[in-house]
Amino acid sequence: MLWELHGGIRSVQFEWAAAPTEAYYIYSQYIGYRIMILDHYVDRPVADVFITGMSLSQSGVSVTCNGFWFRHFDEYYNFDDTTQDSLQGTPAYNPTGQSLQDDGQDFSTWQTTSGDAAYKIYIVNSDNSVTSGFLGAAFTTANTNDSIYVYQNYALSAAGWNGQDPSGLTASSYLVLLCYNYMTTTEIIKDALTNNVPVISTDQTNIQETNTVVGFWEPNIEEGGLYPGDLIDKLASLSDPSSRQWSYWLELPRLDGIYPKKPIAHFEPQTNDGSYDWAVHKHMISRGALTNERNIQELRNKIRIIYRDMDDKALKIHPIRDGATWIEDTDSQSKYWAREAYISAGDLDEDIADQYGNFYLGKFKGALLNRRIRLTGKYILDDLGARYPLWMPIKLSESYFKFVDTTADISLFDTSVGLGLASQASSMEYDYDSNELTVVLDLEDDRLDAILARIDAFR
Repeated sequence: MLWELHGGIRSVQFEWAAAPTEAYYIYSQYIGYRIMILDHYVDRPVADVFITGMSLSQSGVSVTCNGFWFRHFDEYYNFDDTTQDSLQGTPAYNPTGQSLQDDGQDFSTWQTTSGDAAYKIYIVNSDNSVTSGFLGAAFTTANTNDSIYVYQNYALSAAGWNGQDPSGLTASSYLVLLCYNYMTTTEIIKDALTNNVPVISTDQTNIQETNTVVGFWEPNIEEGGLYPGDLIDKLASLSDPSSRQWSYWLELPRLDGIYPKKPIAHFEPQTNDGSYDWAVHKHMISRGALTNERNIQELRNKIRIIYRDMDDKALKIHPIRDGATWIEDTDSQSKYWAREAYISAGDLDEDIADQYGNFYLGKFKGALLNRRIRLTGKYILDDLGARYPLWMPIKLSESYFKFVDTTADISLFDTSVGLGLASQASSMEYDYDSNELTVVLDLEDDRLDAILARIDAFR
């Protein structure tokens, strides 16, 4: 059973013992079914998953299941892909300057005469290529307001087209869509979950506010948009004004009688105040199954962000590369030495680029804690000392662990020790056969190259 950030329960694998005839029936009929795994408490599911794979085995059927994070990749998300209008007559490119004419259309409803564009147009050409642009002021060519000026940017300062150059092409059809209204990353995630992940609960009280306002950015509609799962990964990495790390997971609520409820989404910043969910003692750790290391191999204390401006699509560097200005930490440089990094961050604006840089500076300006443990035994302790089975952290989606006897200083136990003794798990995996819980604590696998690889996926 695997639990990871982002998402929570990712996968479950088990063997379904059955006689050959029954095994074949299970194998042929049950794929796609939702299944609950319960423990002796029978209060809430340990796992609530979908059967996504089956194979016949000597003992019956080997079953592979995926959690509700898997369902965050069912539908594409766009901010508002509701068609406002479409082709009404005969279209023609550029009757005057950079513009579009439709002799059966009145574009005055969709025009913007000052300020940022309110609407965008996507045109399918006769060769099936796509041309797009932001709509400015309407004007008259043959009929009243049958034409409209088009711009490359939402600020309406650069006349022209995006996508396929329309020179020599014929427009076949078009859609007028609402431009993205400014929202915070939290509001975008809520919007995506509400509209495109109907299998989870509508309870969004645990989705906290980042206060990170995104300028003009939208999933690429020519490619259908973005899956909500990819969107969450992208927006979580934009952090908040305090440069904290944000994570998304799903909590499985208590049963309604014998029936499961829809999972509840959490989107929260990582806390480093010393609080924790589970206490770990050395005697709980399997012999030889603890890696406990601090290193500065990925030290970075001078950061610049490479990004594509959401407004004019120009490739930019923040802070501007003038030889002196960086997002930097002088204390780290004094303690160690200066180490530079250029971070590729996709489509942003300058304010978000600065926030992005400070987030990674905060993560990599000092020694990183790498810690992976395998817990064995009959129980784990919560923060009050109560005993629970080793699968309970996964069942409750409670992922903060504290090593309570790794130091002789008892006064540290109840005070903030940052990531030194208390850490959030990025991954938890439970094996029922061996009764082992393997926990990968934050930064175990978050090397800078891995982070860059994830970010580059959204460029």
